[in-house]
Amino acid sequence: MSGRSYRIVVLAAAVALLAARAAVAQGEPNDARSRAPLDLEGIWVSVVTEDWRWRMVTPAKGDYASVPLNAAGQAAASEWEPVDGEPSCLAFGAPALMRMPMHVRIRWADENTLELRTDRGRQTRIFRFDSNPPPAAPSRQGRSVATFDGTALKVVTDSLLPGWLRTNGVPYSDATRVTEYYNTHEAFGREGFTVTTIVHDPVYLQTDFVTSTTFWKVADDGDWQETPCREPASQ
Repeated sequence: MSGRSYRIVVLAAAVALLAARAAVAQGEPNDARSRAPLDLEGIWVSVVTEDWRWRMVTPAKGDYASVPLNAAGQAAASEWEPVDGEPSCLAFGAPALMRMPMHVRIRWADENTLELRTDRGRQTRIFRFDSNPPPAAPSRQGRSVATFDGTALKVVTDSLLPGWLRTNGVPYSDATRVTEYYNTHEAFGREGFTVTTIVHDPVYLQTDFVTSTTFWKVADDGDWQETPCREPASQ
């Protein structure tokens, strides 16, 4: 970095720090929870009105329609074989989790951290409002950094273990990066949110894989049914 570029970076950081201090001095909230333009806390159930054959049942081997797999991705998908019993946790990673038919429970774990738990697959995602997160070991849910983008919650996830985009072995690699936008809405007297998920994988996808998934809010956890998934013997 040149001396001029370094001075620009330092100046920008100083301006941001002064702005944050000024906001605090004026009594404006500086934590994510207080600044949130939308409310995602509560229990929500997924609405399956599209892609039923890929979401509600395990698709047939080789059925990767609408997923823009490249040749390497198609070859990897062709290696999948069905296994009886609990579904594989490979299909419950962050790139595919929100497409599952399930309930999710969202809450603020602290003033700058959102927690999302699922009943199906028993997964937990952590969204941290941290512009400079520390490195993280690869995991099923990866490292998720959250920001507010207008009225939406934006979540960018990396540091992922490889997994599946669908329960029939349609693959994503450990180079995958996921960008999500959560937007709340109301219709017919019900609260809902829609998450737009953009999966970028330079290993197995020709182009980004984009889906949009809707959830409705439910009054209680009466239908919450935790079901586990099966971790593979080796990753």
